[in-house]
Amino acid sequence: SRPPSFKPSASFQPSFDQIMDLKSCSCDEMDECTLPFNTPVTINFNDRGIKICLQVFPSNAVITDLVIMLKIGSTGFTSTPQLDINLKEQGNFGVISGMLLEDYWDDENAGPITVYGRLVIFVEASKKSGHKGFSQVYNLNPITSIPTVSPTLSAMPTDEPPLGVRACQCDNSN
Repeated sequence: SRPPSFKPSASFQPSFDQIMDLKSCSCDEMDECTLPFNTPVTINFNDRGIKICLQVFPSNAVITDLVIMLKIGSTGFTSTPQLDINLKEQGNFGVISGMLLEDYWDDENAGPITVYGRLVIFVEASKKSGHKGFSQVYNLNPITSIPTVSPTLSAMPTDEPPLGVRACQCDNSN
């Protein structure tokens, strides 16, 4: 008789869900992750650009059927985000980029903006696909201004000091 041998059966192989995966992160101009996965990003009014990098696994998978929605504070979802969706030619790597509208800073109580997405990962070799989701939170940095003083000039000489105007952006407590 032969000694027993170990041969893995199909049940020892990774399952379909374990093989297909998605990594997402906020990324910079070089498409490199800037913060760990799912870390909120603070953005300013003058720099409203957002960029999310996506990578699906295995490496021969491609991203298809990408759907993006925004959740603005506690007001609910909008299905028409003003974002451009760019997918790189490598297939398993994609970048979502765009500019948040100026209007999002009009309401000081708007809260964070969350980008939600869903995509399909497709592996041509096995003809299998799976759905994965991701999200990225953007905290809006409030608009602030430094008070400025601009004296007026009178055409006629006067003993009174020049008039001035002080302008600043105020909050609810002035």
